[in-house]
Amino acid sequence: MINLTRTKKPVKRIRAEGGGSKTTYQPWMADDARDIVGKLGGGNAELALYFGISPKTIDYWLRVYKDFERAVKKGRLEKTLKVSKKLYQLAVGYKCKDTQFFLHQGNIITKEYIKHYPPNFQAANKILTILARETWAENVNVNVNHMGTINYRKIDEIPVEELTQAQRELLFDINMKQLATNQLN
Repeated sequence: MINLTRTKKPVKRIRAEGGGSKTTYQPWMADDARDIVGKLGGGNAELALYFGISPKTIDYWLRVYKDFERAVKKGRLEKTLKVSKKLYQLAVGYKCKDTQFFLHQGNIITKEYIKHYPPNFQAANKILTILARETWAENVNVNVNHMGTINYRKIDEIPVEELTQAQRELLFDINMKQLATNQLN
């Protein structure tokens, strides 16, 4: 949950550049905005709530105050990179330390071990859809002149257990070729 408690006291409103309506913007707000967006995952609505202003004012600050705009963009980039890294780890599988607890003769015993999380097909499919859109796109346009019914299923809708060994090997080969092609480009 995002903590939207102000870290600094509200400031006195000052006249905006050009003589428009009053604004509360101060340079320290850029740092807070970066943290709200980058570390807490907030968006413009959360920024407006935090600073006690309207979302339209946030939009205005983003246009007028370049330090504020840079800070918010940097926060968004941090947020995107953090999520991308976790999605990639989920896609390829990862290992991490974990602790197991046992109760033995009334005593709690702990044992640390390395827990392995296998690759996640849905995460891998999502990453490949983004990185190799031309070969992994989810939307496929097909023009067919045919009388009758055509039954089809997306490959990610078919459980792996339903695929034959030959189909699995073919998909693996296709995936490897696509990965090799994308790495060369």
